[in-house]
Amino acid sequence: MLLGGIWLSSATAGDSTRDELKSFQGTWKIIRMEQSGKAMTKEAIAKGHIVFEGNEMNMKGLKDLACATATLPFAFDVAKGTFDLTTVTFNDGKAEKLILPGIYAFEQNKLRICVGNELSDKGKARRPKEFRSSKENGAMLLILEKN
Repeated sequence: MLLGGIWLSSATAGDSTRDELKSFQGTWKIIRMEQSGKAMTKEAIAKGHIVFEGNEMNMKGLKDLACATATLPFAFDVAKGTFDLTTVTFNDGKAEKLILPGIYAFEQNKLRICVGNELSDKGKARRPKEFRSSKENGAMLLILEKN
């Protein structure tokens, strides 16, 4: 069966994708947020939270950040543990879709997401291999706790 561009060899694969999508749903408090190895201040994220609704990630309540409020479509692959955010950049006044490849993991009532932000020489962001944000990898790390 072909579902959303992903070949599912059995009902189990479809069930695990649906179950995983359910795990994302709801409101998550931002416990930690880092960009290029620099942690956002507690004040900046104090009221920050992320609401997952369907396949959209809604960032809300972040203080003094460009992404204080943003709605970003996301996709994931259960088998690979990959998580991709879709955002828009502007190049010479023209909007261009940019996919930020990442990884994710659920741990009890916490969710870790790390997305690449640094562009490779092919003009695409690199997928992180670990949950780490550094100046060198330019990644964004989010640690969330379910409300």
